[in-house]
Amino acid sequence: MFWKKKCKTDTCKLAKDIMLKEIVTVSPDDNLLAAGKRLLDQKLSGAIVLDDKGKLLGMLNKESFVLSLRYMGHQKSLSDFKVKDVITKVHDTIKPDDDLLTCIKKLVEVPNRIYRLPVVDDGKVLGVVSKSFVIGIFAQDYKGKFKVCNLMDYEPNTIPDYASFEELIEAINMSIEKKVIVMAGKKVVGIISVFDVAMAAFNAKQDSPDVFGKLKLEDVMTRNPVTVRPKDDAADAAKIMVEKRIGGLPVVGSDLEGIITKTDILKGYYAAIIGNA
Repeated sequence: MFWKKKCKTDTCKLAKDIMLKEIVTVSPDDNLLAAGKRLLDQKLSGAIVLDDKGKLLGMLNKESFVLSLRYMGHQKSLSDFKVKDVITKVHDTIKPDDDLLTCIKKLVEVPNRIYRLPVVDDGKVLGVVSKSFVIGIFAQDYKGKFKVCNLMDYEPNTIPDYASFEELIEAINMSIEKKVIVMAGKKVVGIISVFDVAMAAFNAKQDSPDVFGKLKLEDVMTRNPVTVRPKDDAADAAKIMVEKRIGGLPVVGSDLEGIITKTDILKGYYAAIIGNA
């Protein structure tokens, strides 16, 4: 559901009005396997980590799990770890009365594996503001304002379709956007996000400690991904990302020309608000 309130400016939209109030929390000492199963069962991409006094410690993301795979060791299972072993620290939070511009700025500045930020008042977590919800507002309010080519990244991260799973993990870790486009020669044949890797790796590591030996590129790749063209409306690209719950779209002309992500949309949104201020 997108924002419906009529405003003269985007800055009248406040975090307390657009935040998601229903949040899932975990403890730092929770077993990682149990916490991961909870996220999978509830189809969630992350949870807030709170200590026994309700203090915010960070976020548990499937993405942070993937980034920690190399340090877990091939001979250990998920049941050997706790949430605190893969926690993603949150260095910034949102205040209930922060306006939309402030929310966007903070969401752009956080690491790209973080898709939402907690809304905190007097030490208490009230909710979260997500990138998806904010670009949903963009899709509604900025139709016809930007082309994909105005916001896209012209240097996407790619990997050949014959790469190993370990090479994929390395490429994901090196990628700023945590997304890799899979190529067969000059043809786009798939896309892999850190979320895709997390889902497959989590399921595989429940049964076998050796994720690298078990998984292959095709096990995690989204085949024939949705693509957009450089001259397409960026608002339409944002709508696709929200509705299909994906973080980025390859931009294809005669060949691969780039990628447009949620963060790219947010940067354009921020620039537009500043320009209209």
